[in-house]
Amino acid sequence: MNSWILLIAAFASAWVFDSGVEYFSFDMKLKWYFPSDNEVEFELWIPKRYESTFGWAGIEIQDISEARDNYKADCYMGFMKDGLMMDRYAEEMGFSFTDTDEDECTNDIESWRRYEDNVVIFCWKRKLVTGDKCDIDLVRDKPYMVKWALGPEIDGEMAQHSFETIGLEYIVLSDLYLDNNEDERMVYGPWWNKHPNDKKWLGQFGSPFGPENFRVRNPQK
Repeated sequence: MNSWILLIAAFASAWVFDSGVEYFSFDMKLKWYFPSDNEVEFELWIPKRYESTFGWAGIEIQDISEARDNYKADCYMGFMKDGLMMDRYAEEMGFSFTDTDEDECTNDIESWRRYEDNVVIFCWKRKLVTGDKCDIDLVRDKPYMVKWALGPEIDGEMAQHSFETIGLEYIVLSDLYLDNNEDERMVYGPWWNKHPNDKKWLGQFGSPFGPENFRVRNPQK
């Protein structure tokens, strides 16, 4: 009997700690896995009722060391009608372009859609380091800023979202990451428009890369 209990506990532990997750408003969440040492797979979970309410959904991932409004970021945006993310990039708030529109840049993601109960799941996978100048490098166990948005489709095009359907939060790109819900819904945290070389800011808040600022799940507990 004890061996069965240990087996079930080990299975449950492996299941619980195999992905990172960040919870968004509107009952959405972002999950990520590492299918290999050099790949990451993302899932954006969206209530199925939003397929008819909104025309598109998007995620933007930015290095936390850059200011919120002056940065380079990877963007992933997809229409609700097909659930397929497009590989895009941005260098300022509110504007993004497809990687394939830029010389020497390419589409570096695989994307697909699946359903689970009353949820539509936008899935996409990429290498952590693509070598594409339109992509940022992704590093395991490093903190990132994540912006999300839901918007309308007008005449087959992605139209501007409203300020009520956007958000910004922080994650650590770790499969042990724990969303502690302290950065929810437009509350950007102490680093949202600062730079790591700002000594006054460092003295007040400490390093944004310090473990004291980003908690992860401890599989030993």
